[in-house]
Amino acid sequence: QQRQASAASQAQKAAGSGGTQQAGTSGSSTVKTLGRAQEAQLMSVWGARIRSRIERQKRFPRGARGSGRVVVRITVTRDGRISGAGIARSSGNPAFDQAAMTAISRTGRVPAAPDELTQASYAFNLPMDFK
Repeated sequence: QQRQASAASQAQKAAGSGGTQQAGTSGSSTVKTLGRAQEAQLMSVWGARIRSRIERQKRFPRGARGSGRVVVRITVTRDGRISGAGIARSSGNPAFDQAAMTAISRTGRVPAAPDELTQASYAFNLPMDFK
């Protein structure tokens, strides 16, 4: 009998006596952290969607000849606003570089970040080919 009372007392101590409103909610408010591989995968998928949206606005510059690749660095907020853009690597042809920047300015908003990506903004290097 004393063992049962002691076991019941131990169970009560473990459970606490605060009732449901004061009881802890272990696990429900934990912040999920992504591994580097998971974050890279989400960034890759999101980056491809952003690139697709920008590519739709790309135009081959009038009077330009040949081909070139411009790498543009853009910063995108979680809600899909392009907050910064610049040339990370020039094509060597100012017309292609300007056409890449014009495509970005024409794009407006891009798809929002996946919910799992929680930083305020993210940077992407987007290669843009002109052929």
